[in-house]
Amino acid sequence: KMVKKLVKKKKELSPLELRAKARDFAVETAQAQKLSFRRYGIWGSWDTPYLTLHKEYEAAQLEVFTTMFERGYIYRGLKPVWFSPSSQTALAEAELEYPENHVSRSVF
Repeated sequence: KMVKKLVKKKKELSPLELRAKARDFAVETAQAQKLSFRRYGIWGSWDTPYLTLHKEYEAAQLEVFTTMFERGYIYRGLKPVWFSPSSQTALAEAELEYPENHVSRSVF
């Protein structure tokens, strides 16, 4: 959605500019959701929201990843990362839709 609102085309932005725009969009969206939730009477820690874009969250994720790597849980395997050329993003396997008679040509 954020890309659709851009004045400049996505390809004209540097990666840093695009990330800044995405961050601004995420903050605006989270603020709008917070206001809606409060209006509905939902209780929450509104002054300390859980947002994955906070530096503390990112640091905690890197610590967990490092621990998992050190314990041997992270490894290079044969499973592919599905990619959508139209949306230019990675896809979860659950997002893939195949025709009924699809035959996989995958090697694994």
